[in-house]
Amino acid sequence: MPLRTRWINIRLTLENDDYKVYEAVVETAKGSEIRRIGGLKSQLSGGNKVVDLRISSCLIQAGDYIVKLSGILGGNKGNEEDMEEYGFRTVNR
Repeated sequence: MPLRTRWINIRLTLENDDYKVYEAVVETAKGSEIRRIGGLKSQLSGGNKVVDLRISSCLIQAGDYIVKLSGILGGNKGNEEDMEEYGFRTVNR
C-alpha cells in the first residue's frame, strides 16, 4: 500500500514584497474555496522573496487549483489588497 502524503507545501514567489502580512486562498479552478490561510510572512529563498503555504492533502483531489494571494494593509484583517494568482495541478499516482 503506497504511503499518502499528509501535507502539500506550496511556495509562491513574490513580484513585490510590499506587505508585512499576507493571506492566501486556495480554490478549485471552478472557484470553490478549499482553504484560507492568513498570517503568512515572506522570507528570502534563493535570492527571491517567497511565501510558503502548507495545506492538508485531504483537502486536495486530482485537478486544477488557483491560489489567490492578498497583502494585508496595516496588518488588519479586512484590509486585504489583491496581489497575484498562481495556478497548480495535482495528479494521483
